[in-house]
Amino acid sequence: MSGAFDLLLAKENNGHDWIDLSIGEPKAIAELLNKIHPLGSFAFNTNDKMWDYPSPNGFGPLVSFLEDKYDSKIVITNGAKQGLAASFYAFKQKGFNTLGMRLPYWALIPPLAKHYGLDSVYVDPGEALKSGVDSYLALAPNNPDGFMPRQEVLWDIGDAGLPLIHDAAYYTSLYLPENVIPGPIGDLQIFSISKMYGLSGLRLGYIVCRNHTYYKDLLSYMETFTVGVSTVSQKILLDILEREKNYPELSNLFIKSGKKLLAQSRKLIKQIPKDIIELPDDYDDQIGMFAWVKLLKPEALEKANVKSIPGAVFGSPGMVRINLGLGPDVISEVVERLIQINLVKPQI
Repeated sequence: MSGAFDLLLAKENNGHDWIDLSIGEPKAIAELLNKIHPLGSFAFNTNDKMWDYPSPNGFGPLVSFLEDKYDSKIVITNGAKQGLAASFYAFKQKGFNTLGMRLPYWALIPPLAKHYGLDSVYVDPGEALKSGVDSYLALAPNNPDGFMPRQEVLWDIGDAGLPLIHDAAYYTSLYLPENVIPGPIGDLQIFSISKMYGLSGLRLGYIVCRNHTYYKDLLSYMETFTVGVSTVSQKILLDILEREKNYPELSNLFIKSGKKLLAQSRKLIKQIPKDIIELPDDYDDQIGMFAWVKLLKPEALEKANVKSIPGAVFGSPGMVRINLGLGPDVISEVVERLIQINLVKPQI
């Protein structure tokens, strides 16, 4: 799996004319957020407690806000990836060794789990209880293919006593179908500010610790490895959350407008020539911020100066993940380039 790290850990600068579909950032969502909920600022006061070492569980006012919202213990992390790492650490401290997960998987999860002593076993959520694994990770909706199991299936895993981490990066109203209402799932539920608001540079995520058995291990991880999370970033997030709470009509507008952007981008992908990509039968039902399609002509993307992540690093060779969160304008340019590439007749 070292190839996954080689591919994803750093951004490459391919030149100004390249379009980078390989990133997992919903940049159009961040632009939308700043239009509807303008990002605030705060005075630079060196006497403010926010400049001290942060608490390992997070900035007090932010933690209190989130604990009231979820009625559970909260641990703020440096992005959802660190939330996963802390959760894997906590599971290992409790003696677990095998982590079930579904194919295709987010490319960095198996090596990250292995780093903390957990072996990955690929099994669908519905088969988890009879698979022999001693813990389970559910990306729901899944990255890269948007698969969302019935919530009852995930509840059954927890009810049966199988320790469950729910990677809830895309488990928000922005990405979910209208008939799915986000709710509590699993022992540890991990949210991503990068995916929720497109603010990847804040490096913020948080763990909703519904099973307090793991809370001290999570805090131990945060204190040992990072001495907490930047309070400055957490203050910005708290400003956004408070604004959302105070202006619910604008929050609804943000979600509605974000869904529209993603739907427009998904529709545009259908214009890519069919001999370049093949859409799966469930394409229109895929959710989340990615299009997960079969790539028939990898060389077409290269010729069009479009960068993508090959499906092999997700455990599914021949597929490709396309980031719809870059917005309709960017996706339109990708489509136009691929159409033009297809019109060029090969030289004999």
